[in-house]
Amino acid sequence: MQKLDPQDLILECRMVSAGVPDEAPEDYPQLWEVNVTTAMVDGDLADGDVDAQVGQVVAYILPEPGRVDLLEAFSKELQDVAEMLVQRRPDLLQALEQSAGRDVMFVSTLDIAPEFRGEHIGHDVLRAVLGAIGRSVGLVIQQAKPLQVDGEPAPGSPEYEAAKTALTKYGLEFGFEVADGDYLAYVVPAPVS
Repeated sequence: MQKLDPQDLILECRMVSAGVPDEAPEDYPQLWEVNVTTAMVDGDLADGDVDAQVGQVVAYILPEPGRVDLLEAFSKELQDVAEMLVQRRPDLLQALEQSAGRDVMFVSTLDIAPEFRGEHIGHDVLRAVLGAIGRSVGLVIQQAKPLQVDGEPAPGSPEYEAAKTALTKYGLEFGFEVADGDYLAYVVPAPVS
């Protein structure tokens, strides 16, 4: 595990869009891919003038989270998030009124390179992403489940369940609450005036 000062994070944010929406673009979810690197590791420059890969975040910003009909056209994953919010946790949508923003961010992927894990750098990355692309976000939703990539435990296995438990604990340490099943929710506090 390498120590990393959060001030040394470099975020490359890219919004991905397919074609021109039929409806008003401001109603459509935005898909963001954020590549996180650093030029500094343990206080020294990364090797060979190449920034060290810290992680990757894939997030959707949902300007109209209650519009399940709109979200089902994008993906089953977004439809499931919207249904959870509208049907099982409408109180979270109501909490948007007292939060810092009106949009919902669904963090589909938050992957930190193994050599940077263990120092809560994922929390720093999430804060940086909120500051970079989530300024109008009042609610963050994330699923506490391991990525389904080679080498990760199979769903339902004891290792998978242990990883889900660890990810839930990690999210709770950030300030998330268990929303429904393996969904976690974080209401972004409104600034104190």
